[in-house]
Amino acid sequence: PDYFVEMPLDEAADMVFADLHLPVIRPQRSQRDEEEEYRLDARNPKGPPPRLDKRRSLIDHAKREILTGDSAWHDEDLKYRVFSRKPRPSFEAAVVFVRDASGSMDEEATTTVYVAAWWTAMWLRKTYPRVSLHWLLHGTEAVEVTEEQFFSLGNMGGTIISSGVKLGREILERQHRDANWYMLVFSDGDNWPADYEVLRQEAQRLAGRCDLFGYADIGTRPNPWNTMGAASQTAQTLAEIGEPVRVFHPLRHDTVGPYLRSMFGGNDDAR
Repeated sequence: PDYFVEMPLDEAADMVFADLHLPVIRPQRSQRDEEEEYRLDARNPKGPPPRLDKRRSLIDHAKREILTGDSAWHDEDLKYRVFSRKPRPSFEAAVVFVRDASGSMDEEATTTVYVAAWWTAMWLRKTYPRVSLHWLLHGTEAVEVTEEQFFSLGNMGGTIISSGVKLGREILERQHRDANWYMLVFSDGDNWPADYEVLRQEAQRLAGRCDLFGYADIGTRPNPWNTMGAASQTAQTLAEIGEPVRVFHPLRHDTVGPYLRSMFGGNDDAR
């Protein structure tokens, strides 16, 4: 038989993030506040009826039926929610998203950025109660836009990637001096040749203060301006800096999960 499970987007996202094993971000030393919350720790095969997770039970039953061919219900198919009260750090994180909106970013590359940025923002909002998100677009000049505009505005000509990094740094310095800083840059790597050294300097300036400077090299199609091999010269320039600069290549629709693990760490690796 066919099973159809309807679930809220938040629950679907929880399942995705659980599989990614993304870590807890450490607050700055000046941020020592803590708050308590009830967290879903596990789903056990036994528990009180009000805590029966019908969706997860149906999903697990369907998985077992596919693997074994047995359509009967068994006790191990049932999953009951288990909650515990745990402290979590309450601190401010400031995150700047920078999207390359130059002419070389075609529809496929731009859509790839949308997917990666959307999942990143979803995880940040679900995980950290005090997170400030800023959205920047750049061609040869950078501009701060709304979240809606970040995911809808078109391209704007040439490319100077450092313009987005510089504006992002100025926003962080001006508005979030005591916060954890994160900057996430998305581009196909096509950059004005004279900008590579400027970009390196801007990234190094941020590296001394940021918890993470992440650069994603879009890998949806061959780039005729890319003469440096698989990764662009932009990616290679930034990779030479080292932590906390992290470079991911190639970013495609099917590598968003690995991108998140690469940027924020995985398993027990906490930033």
